[in-house]
Amino acid sequence: MKNTENTNPSINRLEKDEKTECNMEVLRKNSRSVSPENGSNQTISNKRSSKKTIRIDELLHQLYPDISLEKCRKLIMAGQIRSDSQPVDKPGSNVKPSSVIEIIGIKKYVSRAGFKLEGAWKAINFPIKGKLALDIGVSTGGFTDFLLQKNVFHVIGVDVGQGITDNKIRNSERCTLLEKTNARNLTIEMVEPITKKLGREVDLVLMDVSFISVLKIIPALIKCVSKKTEFVVMVKPQFEIEKRRVPQGGVLSPSDSEGVFKTMRQRFIDFGFDIKGEGDAGIKGTKGNQERFYWMTMK
Repeated sequence: MKNTENTNPSINRLEKDEKTECNMEVLRKNSRSVSPENGSNQTISNKRSSKKTIRIDELLHQLYPDISLEKCRKLIMAGQIRSDSQPVDKPGSNVKPSSVIEIIGIKKYVSRAGFKLEGAWKAINFPIKGKLALDIGVSTGGFTDFLLQKNVFHVIGVDVGQGITDNKIRNSERCTLLEKTNARNLTIEMVEPITKKLGREVDLVLMDVSFISVLKIIPALIKCVSKKTEFVVMVKPQFEIEKRRVPQGGVLSPSDSEGVFKTMRQRFIDFGFDIKGEGDAGIKGTKGNQERFYWMTMK
């Protein structure tokens, strides 16, 4: 759930959908150069061997040569491998060479928002390592997951909802959650107990919100951090344009989106930001809108 003042249950469901995990394409059968790191369930079959049976770890390694044999064994023992739809947890189990092998349950990020941030980071290369970050609209935790994998020092996740952040993020020692917290009402008094405990000030603010303009939240955030803090803000054009201009279905035309981005860039400058870089999200929103990130510092 993003930071929003709307309490309509149907809208809340839409919010959650916005950051649900990314469904990756099913791998083509007999592919021999794939990795399971980016996808959900992956299926592959092998019909070339003349052997009657083969060890499951050896077959998996043959089908996925980029995965070491040792890693294959760990995946099997972790219960993440199925052979012909049946779970296999012993690396030495014999299966038919023609068996259909599935790697299940492996995700790169806890939600598709991680892929959005990854794309922007590759485009503008804002610093992450060692930062104390404030993730506004943490929701399931896609942004935070990306940050943790890029060696951020700690993340303070803020969300108006409660109980929707993935357990991987919730249980991380490098993450503190401020749930049931509307970012428009965030104060330095709410953040300071965490920063004092960590012995650090917030270095980096990230924001991903829905059904509310980021411009309505920024004034509160500025008061919670120092002037040295960097901002990485994702702009969703459908929430930054007059409602009457949003077509049925919620997808803006490229020209309307570009108009929004141009306007938002100027509004950020009017707020007193110096824009250091901007880049498109790695993937589009669930409805198809192109979103854009702005990396900024305060003058």
